[in-house]
Formats: sequence, structure tokens, C-alpha cells
Amino acid sequence: MAGKKVIITGVPGVGKTTVINAAYDKITAEGIAYQNLNFGSFMFEV
Repeated sequence: MAGKKVIITGVPGVGKTTVINAAYDKITAEGIAYQNLNFGSFMFEV
């Protein structure tokens, strides 16, 4: 999955965090390198 990006969006309460946590568990178990960017946190730093 090198060079690919995944964007997860949605209204509050639809399960975004659940999806992200499941993906994190899977890629961590497989030893895949990744980066995480939280747009809300990023905007406060700019």
C-alpha cells in the first residue's frame, strides 16, 4: 500500500474511530509503516 492515502470522514457517531482503530490493529500486526494525520489537530498547529 506504499504511497496510498486513506481519508475517513463522517458526521459524529458513525464509527470513524472504530474503523480507524481496527485498521491500526491490522496494519500494526502486519508491520506496515504508516503515518497518521488528524486534520483538526493539524489546523490548530498552522
